[in-house]
Amino acid sequence: ATGPGGELAVAWTAMHDMNYELRLRRWSAKGGWGPVEEVTAPDRRASDQGAIAYGADGRLHVVWADNRAGARRILYAAGGGAVASKLTSPPPL
Repeated sequence: ATGPGGELAVAWTAMHDMNYELRLRRWSAKGGWGPVEEVTAPDRRASDQGAIAYGADGRLHVVWADNRAGARRILYAAGGGAVASKLTSPPPL
């Protein structure tokens, strides 16, 4: 995804302890590539099929499929800065 200020973000699914989790990395002209950020917690629930987009206000929006209590759900989070500390997750869609 490309942000309004030219920044970039990429998301992917990675295997962690035999479970799929969503990760993210951002790039800016000022700082280059930032660290890998955990979008989803390594909680033994499969999280995959992520999609990301920047809003006009510069906030990053993330949606993904998550397996909770044996049911697949679509989850959403949005925020800026470090995903782990700044994204907020409303109830499943």
